[in-house]
Order: sequence, then structure tokens, then C-alpha cells
Amino acid sequence: MEELIRKTTSICPECLEQIPARVIYDKDKDIVYIRKSCEKHGDWEDI
Repeated sequence: MEELIRKTTSICPECLEQIPARVIYDKDKDIVYIRKSCEKHGDWEDI
């Protein structure tokens, strides 16, 4: 189960533009990660 911690901005690793991102806590895996989405290059997740 995932829990949204907060909304933020990040940078696309491809075009280096600012993009929307969400900090997520995955309760099942006990990890926090950032999920980001670039209109040009798709979705990314970083732990």
C-alpha cells in the first residue's frame, strides 16, 4: 500500500526540465521513493 507524503518538483534526467513529482511511502516494502513524470520522456522512480 502506498501513501503520498507530499507533492514537489524534480528534474527530468533526460531534458533537465522541472517536472512534477510525488514523494511516496510504500508500506509493504518499507521504502520511500520519488515518482516523477515528464511529458516528453515518461515516468521515473528513484529510491
